[in-house]
Amino acid sequence: NKVSIFGNGNQVLFGASNVVIINSDNQVVSEDNVTIIDGHRQWRYVSTTVDYTASDRDVVLADSSHAAPPITITLPALTANLWVCVKKVDAAGSDVDITARVSGNIDGVGTYSLTAQYESVELFCDGPNWHIRSNA
Repeated sequence: NKVSIFGNGNQVLFGASNVVIINSDNQVVSEDNVTIIDGHRQWRYVSTTVDYTASDRDVVLADSSHAAPPITITLPALTANLWVCVKKVDAAGSDVDITARVSGNIDGVGTYSLTAQYESVELFCDGPNWHIRSNA
């Protein structure tokens, strides 16, 4: 339902809707509201109150006030040219921890924590590691 594809070897799995794939090959989409251009997912907003595994180009609005602290945002598997942004939206005293998977680090450490309301970090993966592009 509402699927547009311009490329080769792409798959939109049963039930996914509002999917656009442009100038991209061999993409597999299993969820709604996904746009992929030149092989990269476009930014999407995700709100969570529990542990969450981010995808490429997710803007994660994390609310740690509803779960046993801290909640953990796990970054995608290491692949060059991935971007993730995480923002702590609650005023609770509990942290939002951002962690790389089994291998790789975030600017040399395994976990980066957001501790204050509205604090955010934008991360870029060069392949072997994650780098902080900006934080506020």
